[in-house]
Amino acid sequence: MTRRLSLDEVLRMFARIGFDPRSHSGTHELRCPACSHLRRKKTHKCLSIRCDADGFFFRCFHCDEFHGSYR
Repeated sequence: MTRRLSLDEVLRMFARIGFDPRSHSGTHELRCPACSHLRRKKTHKCLSIRCDADGFFFRCFHCDEFHGSYR
């Protein structure tokens, strides 16, 4: 079982790739800050982020380490 990342940890990881989910809306696909640098296809956008007025949901479809939701 993986531990739940705190909101601060998630926002810091997103900041490293230049994305702030609090200032975007809609669905976005990005490189995962947790696993993309380790993969052969380093530029593959495996992280999906859905942002709306209530909060945001994110999931990497490659690694099970990076997923969650914040409302």
